[in-house]
Amino acid sequence: MFSYINYNTLNALLAMMVIFNLVALRVPAAASEAVNKIKNTTATLYFTYSGEEKKYKHFVIDGSLIAGKKARIVYGNERKEILFNKNCSVYMRYSYDFWQSCSDVELKPTATGELSAVIKIPDDASTIQVAFFAAYTYDNYKSWGFIWDSNYGKNFTVKLITKKELEDKKKFDALNTI
Repeated sequence: MFSYINYNTLNALLAMMVIFNLVALRVPAAASEAVNKIKNTTATLYFTYSGEEKKYKHFVIDGSLIAGKKARIVYGNERKEILFNKNCSVYMRYSYDFWQSCSDVELKPTATGELSAVIKIPDDASTIQVAFFAAYTYDNYKSWGFIWDSNYGKNFTVKLITKKELEDKKKFDALNTI
């Protein structure tokens, strides 16, 4: 029925189809895995000091700060050494309503020595205001004062992506797929 040459050609075509299907099925799976990884990554608000520029900086990495999601706050080693010396108890005070109410959380050391905390952003938040402080002890571990890192008294304010903005984006994307 098939000649020797046609049989080899048929085998080669079948092998190429199998390889193509494997690649085609793995690429969407890998893409889906990458999308899920991005979705599950906690955005990080990072505070650091640039020695080269001699500037204090803060910026968001690993995504965007989104209302209703968790956020990781990281306080870099360079900044900690300059502002808080060897004090190991550094706290973050934060608010979502411009200091009408606020919360404090102690930043814990990571494996790299940076200080970090994870917070849950409320669903209705549109900004977060942040300041850092360390309490220094005087006698018998009674605090006698605070050292603040608060953007020279103005505090740090970071805009969040709100639930409404996400809903509007979904509607916009849906309209553009027609």
